[in-house]
Amino acid sequence: MGYGRIDNFASKEKITPDSFATYTAPTTIKTNQFAYKGDWNVMSEYANPQKGASLIFNFESKQVFLVMRTKGTPAKVKVYIDDELDSVITVDADKLYELINLSVAGRHTLRLEFEDSNAELFAFTFG
Repeated sequence: MGYGRIDNFASKEKITPDSFATYTAPTTIKTNQFAYKGDWNVMSEYANPQKGASLIFNFESKQVFLVMRTKGTPAKVKVYIDDELDSVITVDADKLYELINLSVAGRHTLRLEFEDSNAELFAFTFG
């Protein structure tokens, strides 16, 4: 999720390395693309969303995982699938978190909403 490896980024703004910037999400995101929305601090290896920020990802898969860690205090992340709240994850360690586990693979929209500024996001993986 950091600028050193970022791929398929759909926000119209260019990444501002190693500093805070505000990003917007387009109304349509192509399959396997994602966008930041709100205030983010994007570093080389990870991205740090600020309170109220979100990430929108148009994916095609059965399972979605994200490597995250906390900056110290546990972080709360709301997970939406196709605009419906699916779960709330507490990020309290440096590990791979399961975000989505569907019964069958398909194309969906994932939205993550960040309730604080304590999460650092590294990389998505799929199953």
